[in-house]
Amino acid sequence: MNGNYWVYGIDPEYEYEGVLHKFTYDGEHVASFLEYYQSPNEAMSLNMSRMGLMACSETNGIVVLNRVWAPVVTGYRENGEVAWHVKFADFDPTYFAEYEDGDWGFNPLKPGQRRLETIFTDPAGDLYVQYVTIQERGADRGPNYGPLFKIDARTGLGTYLGSAPSVEGIDSGYGFSIANDPFPQVVIHKPKAGTN
Repeated sequence: MNGNYWVYGIDPEYEYEGVLHKFTYDGEHVASFLEYYQSPNEAMSLNMSRMGLMACSETNGIVVLNRVWAPVVTGYRENGEVAWHVKFADFDPTYFAEYEDGDWGFNPLKPGQRRLETIFTDPAGDLYVQYVTIQERGADRGPNYGPLFKIDARTGLGTYLGSAPSVEGIDSGYGFSIANDPFPQVVIHKPKAGTN
């Protein structure tokens, strides 16, 4: 984005403080922002500080981050300053237990829970966020579908677009999904009349 690339995650060597890192295309470190998750268990700190989703809107100079699939996305300016927060309502988040019953780790996803599935930008620089409801589907217990939102990257104002299959990208009004059942495939969704 604007001559730099962004990486989300904790540096296990702690060379760079923070979890949101900006680098030039030549690999030179420019800056790091945000605090990492702190836990008495180092493995938990590493895991919780790298889980989430990120997208960049070069047109608007905004980096969008979702940490640990919480029902919140935050837009940051290129200097690390918070531009806006969006909190999604009606969201039963995936529950992560740092320490429970004498053990460190995460609880598995349960049917009915939701998690943020994708964050991506379209060619105009607007953001799309989708969370999915976990369905009970045999052994894989995979996500199926969920609400899709369009977010103005400049302001953080969102528009609900409806429920959709898991969407990975949008271009010229077409939506693109990836499915692995019954075999790997890309599904292309045609735009509805009157939309772009």
